[in-house]
Amino acid sequence: MYVEQERPTVKIFFHEGPRSAALLRQIGFGLEEEGIPYEAVADSSADEVCGLAWNAARASQMEVGIGIDAGTVALHYAKLDRDRPLFKTAAASDSEEIRVIGTNAGRLVKKLPLKITESIVDKVVK
Repeated sequence: MYVEQERPTVKIFFHEGPRSAALLRQIGFGLEEEGIPYEAVADSSADEVCGLAWNAARASQMEVGIGIDAGTVALHYAKLDRDRPLFKTAAASDSEEIRVIGTNAGRLVKKLPLKITESIVDKVVK
């Protein structure tokens, strides 16, 4: 008997909105650059981005998840506190910064050093 198992992926849980397709595309580019598969799922299990990202990380066999709501994108790791994502940035950020979220999700899975941009450092330090 053959039992099909779910392929390990980074999960992306998002609220559908006018920018969600563009954000998903840039995040996907970052993950693809790292060679990491992902699955995007429209989700309403959480009202805010930290909850979406944390739920995505907990649903992922890789323990890495990304959340997208109307105004924010967050990268989370399942072993972190729910309200403390690894990175969080505005959904209106430039496409390169959004792509870095995907790149860093892939690097987190592969246990490689994260890509740190100037804007991410400014947000983490504050």
